[in-house]
Amino acid sequence: MGIHIAAPEGRAYFHHPTGRLSDGRVILDFICESLNTHHLSPFMRPLGADYNNGVNFAIAGSTATPGETTFSLDVQLDQFIFFKERCLESIERGEDAPIDSKGFENALYTMDIGHNDLMGVLHLPYDEILRKLPPIVAEIRKAIEREEKFREAKPSSSSSSAKARARAMAMASPTNGGGGGNKVISLRLQYYCVLAAVVVAVMVLSLAFVSPSAMGAAVRQNLGSVVAATAAAAEGADPAGAGAAATTAAEGEREQAAAGVVLFNFGDSNSDTGGVAAAGGIRIMPPEGRTYFHHPTGRLSDGRVIIDFICESLNTRELNPYLKSIGSDYSNGVNFAMAGSTVSHGVSPYSLNVQVDQFVYFKHRSLELFERGKKGPVSKEGFENALYMMDIGHNDVAGVMHTPSDNWDKKFSKIVSEIKDAIRILYDNGARKFWIHGTGALGCLPALVVQEKGEHDAHGCLANYNKAARQFNKKLSHLCDEMRLQLKNATVVYTDMFAIKYDFVANHTKYGIKWPLMVCCGNGGPPYNFKPGKFGCDDLCEPGSKVLSWDGVHFTDFGSGLAAKLAMSGEYSKPKVKLASLVNAGSNKSSDS
Repeated sequence: MGIHIAAPEGRAYFHHPTGRLSDGRVILDFICESLNTHHLSPFMRPLGADYNNGVNFAIAGSTATPGETTFSLDVQLDQFIFFKERCLESIERGEDAPIDSKGFENALYTMDIGHNDLMGVLHLPYDEILRKLPPIVAEIRKAIEREEKFREAKPSSSSSSAKARARAMAMASPTNGGGGGNKVISLRLQYYCVLAAVVVAVMVLSLAFVSPSAMGAAVRQNLGSVVAATAAAAEGADPAGAGAAATTAAEGEREQAAAGVVLFNFGDSNSDTGGVAAAGGIRIMPPEGRTYFHHPTGRLSDGRVIIDFICESLNTRELNPYLKSIGSDYSNGVNFAMAGSTVSHGVSPYSLNVQVDQFVYFKHRSLELFERGKKGPVSKEGFENALYMMDIGHNDVAGVMHTPSDNWDKKFSKIVSEIKDAIRILYDNGARKFWIHGTGALGCLPALVVQEKGEHDAHGCLANYNKAARQFNKKLSHLCDEMRLQLKNATVVYTDMFAIKYDFVANHTKYGIKWPLMVCCGNGGPPYNFKPGKFGCDDLCEPGSKVLSWDGVHFTDFGSGLAAKLAMSGEYSKPKVKLASLVNAGSNKSSDS
């Protein structure tokens, strides 16, 4: 999440903060050391992760109970399934992957969760606590049983894809304590100091506290022996060597791209290239991705989104999502955009301020690697000369629409002020080239046209939604004017995406579009092909069709390509600057930075 945990966390053993809520190692670290393997990398760690010995899906604050936290146990299991699928798909394509099928079969699966669930019910009467515990345990049981079911399940229907898409859209402070070397277990903080963790790890490894009935023939062996026995059965297993080879290859690719274009993107589903799918372990199925990629990528589209076309025009590969743990190469930048995100704080898990925090964390980690003599994905010069893009605010404007119109101005001012804060933080961290997209013509989204009440304009769009979008964009444009004057040596370009996207509807025949408000993946046929509450693509448009909307909210590959071409032209921008000209401009290093 881009949280900066500072010293004295990590002062023991690591001698620097690692993200662990401890002065050193946690129990799992000691278990890994006892098995002569390196510490597990977190699933959503964008830099320096090595998954050849497994993955740690644990997230602080998580619960076994679904819906209580962002990364509850069911989400962590979804992430595991997502990880496994990506690994096996990579191997099927002849590519390297951290773990093969034998590795998954012989792996040890550990769980340590339920503490927060229990803490959440302790305020209740004793009888009520007893009633609450079985459902918590039942969730853990379901998680254990799901992996076996997953081996046989092969969902392929468009209905499954639509439900996954709906879930993707829906996804939308440690106290320091204890002195150095004290033999303390702090129940109030629920954090173990190093010596306490050592004692507990030794107890666990001895299996003295493991249920004999659960362990069967393995009882009284130590955990290292159990794992070593299964590992020995795997033929030719050399995860350390494979990891080293993969690292060497990745470094070679990074060196080749180091001198190229660097982009950082912040946004919502309009520019999400698979972030929310990876973070939530959401398995988006075909026909998503059928165009160009020819397989689902986590984009809520049949193909590319606008940021993909921008990357292609700059002769660089598509940006990898920040939270995509497998196969990511960040040498040309990072995509922090997540479906369902808002500018407003606290409304969505990955609001703009969180995305900016993630960027700051990424930058610090990258530069730390260089300081330690290692190769980071982006250098200091790369950050200084990068293009910083924002395409966010659509969900905020849509949310404001359910409030009285006389409140819009105040609410939009607050949203824009948060964008200002984000730009300022990025500027203070070296950003000098900004490319800001206004919101599109929300009133022309088929899903809203069909489901929402209100007056329609001459082209069939909802007039009040478009009025709100214009009002928001006017404030955003003024903000860009203001920041252009305030930020020394910075270029801030505002691009009117409303004008671009509205023209596709108002003058649709110019673009060869017959039904401008029709959905490609939907139900019911023209003019909308959209039935509220009905999942799936019973009426799926032909590949290559000139249809703007993929699912009622997001653009098709065709629509995104049109929008990207016009956006990059500079004709809809203020000042009128072509995107390529801004990217290829010389160093914007500030004299006061």
